[in-house]
Amino acid sequence: MENKQSLLLPSGRDVTLNIGLGKGSKHTTQGVPHRLRTITKLLPQVMEPGYIAVLHLTPSRVWVGEPMLVVQGTMREDAALSTLLWDGLEQAEQDCIAIWNHETEHGFLFGPKADAWGLFNVNFFYFIGDKHE
Repeated sequence: MENKQSLLLPSGRDVTLNIGLGKGSKHTTQGVPHRLRTITKLLPQVMEPGYIAVLHLTPSRVWVGEPMLVVQGTMREDAALSTLLWDGLEQAEQDCIAIWNHETEHGFLFGPKADAWGLFNVNFFYFIGDKHE
């Protein structure tokens, strides 16, 4: 794991996560159940109780077709948080996730292949309650 990414994790802060559940450029749904099960088991380990999660299966203006889980809540304060999250993403065969820190109003990508995806772009980020058509 790269240290620069683990330093960015906003432990104890309110965040929104965008977790794509498709795989590859064709965004097939074959891997969605595995990824969703793995991420669902991971969330209680990295998020404080009371987080909310919304599953999006249909395209919108911002999100163009990959099934996506949007999670909003407070990230746990845990010394092993970055390792837990990193390992969970690897188990889910997830390249990376997008994380928005509501306190700093800053977003970034976190995960094994985050660098391959480039920089975070808020124009492609989905917040719970967004009404994109």
